[in-house]
Formats: sequence, C-alpha cells, structure tokens
Amino acid sequence: MKKDIEEFSLNEIKEIQDQEIREYLLKEFERIKNEMFFHRLPRRASEKYFDNSKSLIENYYRISSVCQEHVSQFLFPGHDMILYPKVTYRHATKTIWLHLGDYKIEKGDPYCVYRPLIEDLTTNKKYVLKKSLFASLDCVDLFPQDFRTFEEWDYKLQNAYFNPSELNGIDFYEFSCRLKDDELTLLELKDDCFTRKKRRLLKELHQLEKLELQQNKNIAKFLNIEKEKRKLMETQKRICEIREKIRVLGLKKENK
Repeated sequence: MKKDIEEFSLNEIKEIQDQEIREYLLKEFERIKNEMFFHRLPRRASEKYFDNSKSLIENYYRISSVCQEHVSQFLFPGHDMILYPKVTYRHATKTIWLHLGDYKIEKGDPYCVYRPLIEDLTTNKKYVLKKSLFASLDCVDLFPQDFRTFEEWDYKLQNAYFNPSELNGIDFYEFSCRLKDDELTLLELKDDCFTRKKRRLLKELHQLEKLELQQNKNIAKFLNIEKEKRKLMETQKRICEIREKIRVLGLKKENK
C-alpha cells in the first residue's frame, strides 16, 4: 500500500536508493513539516522534540501534546507561555530573610536567587518577577522550571489563606507570609525599538572590534601589510560610525 508523505519518517526517506524520489520526498517532507510547525511554540518545540525515526504525523501529535503544557490556564488563559528559569548564587553582605528554606542567613552565608524570564508567545511580551525569590541552597531544586509549575505556585499562593496547601514540601501559607504577598507579581519588560537597534549595533561593534584585533595581528606578522592596513582603516572607520550611531540613539531615547 502506498504511503502518504505524513507517514514517512525522515530516516526512512534518507534510506531510499532512488535519488530522484529521495530528493522529491525530502522536499515534500520539509514543506509539510514547516506547515505543521509554523507557529512559534510548535516550531520551538519541534527543534527540541522532533524525532527523525518517527513519522510526521507521530511527531505532530507528540509535539502538540508538549505544546499543551505551555498553554496558560490561570494567569494568561489560552496564551502560549515559555518560562526560562534563572537561578544565581550569592553570599550575603548582611542578614537576609529568606522566602524558602532557612528563615534567615547571616553575612557571608551562601544563598540562591530565583528570577525567571517569562515570554508570552501570543502577545510577544516578556515578564520577570517583580520580587526575586531568596532561598537557602537546599531549596534550589524546588523552583519552577516550566510555566505550568510557576502558574501552580501562583494559584496556591493566591489561595493560601483560605485553602492552605503544600507542594514538594512547600507550605504556601508560610511562603506567602515570608513573601509578604499573596501572588508572584510579574513585571513587564519594555523592549522598545531603541533597545533593539542598540542591541544590533553593539553586536556588530563587538564583531568589528574582534576583526580589528585580528587585522592588527596580521600587520604585526608582516602578512601583506598594505592590504591589511587598508582593511584595518575600513574596519576602524566602521567602528567609529557605529559608536556614533549608538551615541545618537542614546540621545534620541533621552529626548523622546
């Protein structure tokens, strides 16, 4: 029985001996795969979870199931959300009261700080915690590693007074008392056009500075000196132009 392209796996197609048929099926496979995973969340999930030994249709159902775990049910109903966990380790410079684990630590003691980045793929907005969470080192594995768990934490916090509950040993009523809040308040990040332009310019500037360093090394080694000097002058000119653009961009943002 003839198989539809959706029933093939990528590995199967690559094993086909007839080059013309193989190349045609590979193009069709890629085309339909791109159509299946066109939206941002499925596309990102496919980059991580796509299995070349499984058929397109098997991958579709598998990745669709994964995507459901990123759909908000409470904080942003129906939105596709991704949480990027971030934990940093510090040493206290004074007595610090913690939100999880030990009640407090003294100067010099280690502790960890949790402040994830949350991205709303539906609206393209980004958020961070308004208040970072402080915890003793033995609690680092308790922090939410995905949006669904983060959302569950927030729900339990908001209902901790009327419906005390625990999760992985965390008493959410005690947690809310230490946090002095009944929710994980989010702060929206403002990524305006000035910030994006400056980021692009800084990236190009960094690359040019590396190039400038290499060109200086080439001149020092007497490798086609005149040619390298011309290249170096062009690079330095472009560096000056970009630095001026960054300066002007900063002035425009201040006067906006």
